[in-house]
Amino acid sequence: MSVEEQEQTKERYYIEAMRYMDNAKEYLKNAKKEGNYYRDPKYVRTECGAAYNGVLIALDGYLSLKGIKKPKGKNRKSIEYYHNNLGKLDTGCIKVRRTCI
Repeated sequence: MSVEEQEQTKERYYIEAMRYMDNAKEYLKNAKKEGNYYRDPKYVRTECGAAYNGVLIALDGYLSLKGIKKPKGKNRKSIEYYHNNLGKLDTGCIKVRRTCI
């Protein structure tokens, strides 16, 4: 992949991931806070789902730049796909994850 293609890939995935994160922030605005807590858990769940998908999109971009191909025939990748491929690239990341489980 050329440097120009890498920059285009970074920009495409970054813009999409940030769009999801911005949407997540908008969902939280609807949740209304009472002190330190949000009143409506529906909006919090929606926000978490949007933020989670934004992180997965960012990870897809990162793995793509590292030359890791997406699995064929599947629309959704499993968490094991990310765990295994990130583990191949950065063992420290996986060690931290395992201590949190």
